[in-house]
This record gives sequence, structure tokens and C-alpha cells, in this order.
Amino acid sequence: MSLSNCKFRTLNFLFLVLACFSLIGCKAELSDYDKRISWNYKMTVEVMTPDGIKTGSAVREITIVKKAVSWDDINNKPDYSVRYNLLGEAVIVELSNNNKIFVLLSDGVYSDVLRAFDLQGYDEVAALKKGSKTHLPERNYPKIVTFKDYNDPLSVVLVRGKELEVERNGQVEYVFRDNFEELFGEGVSLQSIMIELTDEDPQQQITNILKWLVKYQDLTLDGQKVHRLNAENVLANSLGGGSFTTFLGDAK
Repeated sequence: MSLSNCKFRTLNFLFLVLACFSLIGCKAELSDYDKRISWNYKMTVEVMTPDGIKTGSAVREITIVKKAVSWDDINNKPDYSVRYNLLGEAVIVELSNNNKIFVLLSDGVYSDVLRAFDLQGYDEVAALKKGSKTHLPERNYPKIVTFKDYNDPLSVVLVRGKELEVERNGQVEYVFRDNFEELFGEGVSLQSIMIELTDEDPQQQITNILKWLVKYQDLTLDGQKVHRLNAENVLANSLGGGSFTTFLGDAK
């Protein structure tokens, strides 16, 4: 074997070794960008009534896991896959005459803190001190419902929020309604919704009231597996067990 061939093979070997170390380094460096952001917040709802202000609250735990899956060479930053997790329940406010309202969980629950504190991203939540609190803007209020009969999921009634209406020509329209006074009497209205960072843990209580809810983990309140615009009870069909609690898998 000539000296030149030996040098060539040695250089090739060194190149392969360096390439392997480079790849290992890249993988380790990429994993350094993985992030796990978590916070607990309490939502407190105040309702004005002729008997004074009635309040209810619930704690939610939000976890966001950002995993770097590749590197964006053009923008020199990682590309992420993001996984969201929610633990908690709807807020229950007890009014007079055994009336209760349920301030529902929604897709916006992950952004409640951002919207309340006017933050631009999830990373900014870590800068907030525990006990920090402010009002949720009215435009971001969740849907609120009640039941004519707490033993019957089909008796669900919209208290406040957007209601889906399907016209005869098939067009779909969301109409905002505030039915507080119509349902509970004159002088009853939503006063405010407060968001507060907390160390408290989420609690499970809603199935003590809506005992049938454990059967609706993967169903809408009218017993369907999918949402349908032509449902007989559009509101019941638009809601499911997850609108009220994330504890259904643990409920007995």
C-alpha cells in the first residue's frame, strides 16, 4: 500500500469520526432546546344578584411541552412539536333557589393567563409572581350554561355566550346571547372574571353535581360521537364531558 493511499484512508477515517461526533453534538444541542412550561391559575367568577355578589372558582393546571424536532437553518432556530395538557374543571357558581351556573372549559383555556395579563407568549408566564391577579377581558369570557334538571344532560341551557344557529338555507351563524335575567330574574348579571396565579392544585367536584357526566367522556351531551349542524339539540351536541372537567378518566 502506498503512503498516499494510507494518508487518504486515514483522512477519510478522521472525517467519518468527526462527522459522527458532529451529529452526536447536534442531537445533544437540539435537545437542549426542549422546554416544559407549567403553571396553575385560579379563575374566580362573580355574579351580581339581588342578594349580593355570588362567587365561584376553580383551579386549572396548564402544561406545555415544546420538543425540538429539527433545526431550521434558514432562521437559525429549532422547529418544535408542541403538546398541551390541561387539568381542571369548569367554574361552578351557586345562585339562589338551587340554581347553578357552569363557566365552561374551552380551547381558550390555554391562553386565559396570556389574555388577562396581556402577554405575548407562554414563556412570559414564568416571570409572573404567584398571587398576581387581574381581570379577564370581557371579549375572552368563556361560555356559561346551566341545567333545568341536573340529572338530564339534554336540559342544558345557554346562560351567556355565542349560540350556533342554523338557518333554513343552511347558513351557519353564531349569535351572542346574555340570558342571565331571563333565566334567574331581574338584577342577575355577570360581574367579572378574575385570573390569579396560584400554587393551589385543581380539585374534582363537578361530578358530585352532574353524576351522569362520567358517561360522557367521549360523547356529546346528546349522546353523539360527532358534532352535527342538524342536531335536534344543537347546544347539547356542541358540548361534551371535556367542556366541564378533565377528570372523567379518573372518575368512578
